[in-house]
Amino acid sequence: MLTSLDGYDPGDVIEDGLIDTDNLDQYFTIREIQPGDDVYQRIYGQSFVDNNDIALQDLRYLKMLHVNFDGCYQVGEMIVNAAVAQQVTEIFEALCENGYQIYSMYLIDDFWVGNGTDSDTNSIEYNNTSCFCYRAATGGSNISRHALGLAIDLNPQQNPYVSTGSDGSLHWSHENASDYVYDRSSSTPHVITESDYAYQLFTSYGWTWGGSWNNPRDYQHFQYG
Repeated sequence: MLTSLDGYDPGDVIEDGLIDTDNLDQYFTIREIQPGDDVYQRIYGQSFVDNNDIALQDLRYLKMLHVNFDGCYQVGEMIVNAAVAQQVTEIFEALCENGYQIYSMYLIDDFWVGNGTDSDTNSIEYNNTSCFCYRAATGGSNISRHALGLAIDLNPQQNPYVSTGSDGSLHWSHENASDYVYDRSSSTPHVITESDYAYQLFTSYGWTWGGSWNNPRDYQHFQYG
């Protein structure tokens, strides 16, 4: 059996028989990002830029195991604020242990198209679960909680960002999410509701859910603080 994810890259699928399900914690690691290292070279000038809001030393790189939509173990990654790194690994370990399916977890830099906002849009088009990206909040000018590594978007295709117009009409940006805008039933696979295990886990750690907002509703979004 594997004792770590060393040698495996994000997106790699691992045979069930190689995973020690009694010791899943060994597949969830936290490390600092150092100037010049492999992660730094992927993110600098893209999801991370020099700024006055978040320093490199305040971020952590997580390598984690998750269950994909085919029910197989898959390697994922995420950058989060150092203050929540431990609890995020605990949350995702519990999700993995319970077979909670996540389509993919790559850094948003794998979907980079020139700026944070458009790259976030591109990541969502690929149904990618992600956290850190130094950018403005959707629909605003203030920095996003994602810019601080304190917000996670989970399975965004099935859990879209939806706003309500003055006439009561619903608006969303991603065509791949159309089947999940009006039918928010907990019986639909990968749809987050208040009875969903991810909702229960995140809120038990003090995170709030964008699906509880009045307008817009951001069903993919969990944030801390």
